[in-house]
Parts: sequence; C-alpha cells; structure tokens
Amino acid sequence: MIRQPLGRTIVVCEGASDDAFVRHLIDRRKLGAITVVYPEAPEPGGRQGFGSVLRTLRTLRGFETVTGIIILSDNDADPTGSFSEVQEQIRTADRYGVPSKPEEWTTGRGTPPIAVYMLPRANVEGDLEQLCLTAARDQWPNILACADEFARCTGAENWPTNKRSKMLLRSVLSAVCRTDPNTSLVYLWSRGSAGADYEIQLTHRCFDEFVNFLGTVPKR
Repeated sequence: MIRQPLGRTIVVCEGASDDAFVRHLIDRRKLGAITVVYPEAPEPGGRQGFGSVLRTLRTLRGFETVTGIIILSDNDADPTGSFSEVQEQIRTADRYGVPSKPEEWTTGRGTPPIAVYMLPRANVEGDLEQLCLTAARDQWPNILACADEFARCTGAENWPTNKRSKMLLRSVLSAVCRTDPNTSLVYLWSRGSAGADYEIQLTHRCFDEFVNFLGTVPKR
C-alpha cells in the first residue's frame, strides 16, 4: 500500500529490502519529505511492477504537488539490459518522460519530472547488496575476509555479480547477527538499540552518491 500523504519526492524501488534501505537512509540522513513505494501483490514484483506503480500514483490525492520521481533499480549482471527494462516500464505507464540514460531528469505530459538511479551506480554490475558490502567491508573487515574465503571454497566467487553479492552479504549478516542469524535487509535497521551492533552504517561514504542525487530533484 502506498503511504500517504505523498512527499514532494517519490522513490519507486523494486521490493521490500530496497524500501527498508531507502526509508532508513532518509531517516538517518534527515532527508525530509520523501515517499518510498514498491510493487506489491497482486501486481508483478521487481522492475516488472514499475509501470503499475506509476499508473497508480497518478490517481492519488496530492500527486499534483510531487516535484520529482526517482526509479531505483539494480543493474544486476547486465546494466544496459536492466536499464532498458526500466525504460520500457515507464513507457507502459504512459504520460511520463522516459530518460535516455541513468540519472537524467525527463519531463512528461502532466506528470512530474522522472529519473532512474541504478544501483550500485550507473553502468556498474551489481545491486543494493553490492553497495551494502562496500560499507560492510570497512565495518567488519575480518568477517568479510572469511566470507570471501567461503566464496572461493564453494565456487560462489564465480557466480554472476548480483548473485555473489547476495551470498556474501547473507554470510556476513548471519555471522554478525548473533541474536537472529536470519536477519535480512528488510529488518536490519528496524531493531532499535538491540540491532545497533549489526546495522550497516548508513552514514558510510558509499551511500553519498545516491544521497546527493536525491538532492537534484527539480524544484517547482
């Protein structure tokens, strides 16, 4: 369900993990009135649900006050193909501008400017987990060294980038979350002081690029 009232900026992401990451990043960095949404059942999930979310947003009260929409998606193992899938979803939603490249603001017909931000950054293979691993390597270097060795021993180091990053981050979180080794990104930042020891620090510089892009939303 889309949270209301709508903020002046809307971030549309792929799923619950991305939603949790962005919402907590907004909170920790004190970024203001930003609404975060993602495709939910019965609509298709992930990138394939972006079109449906964009169509729904147009029907909501307060949409006319929105100044910019950011589509947040993973590059996975194919940055070009992944971005093309996002473009196609925007086209299916109609009326919105379709950016020709990541991080380009484009205006549509009666809709706010829209841009696409690809994780971990434009034209780089990977995903949200890859970005979180960058912060985790500084936070838990010894555990990451063990996780890297585990990946070598199991052959997972040869997996596609996005699959390998998920495996490595899962290994790290299971090792540091003694009270709940099954903790995922959905709940990682939701435990209050009880989770302080195993939260990935959202103040890490690797998140600055996305935070800075949030500051480029056009002003009406």
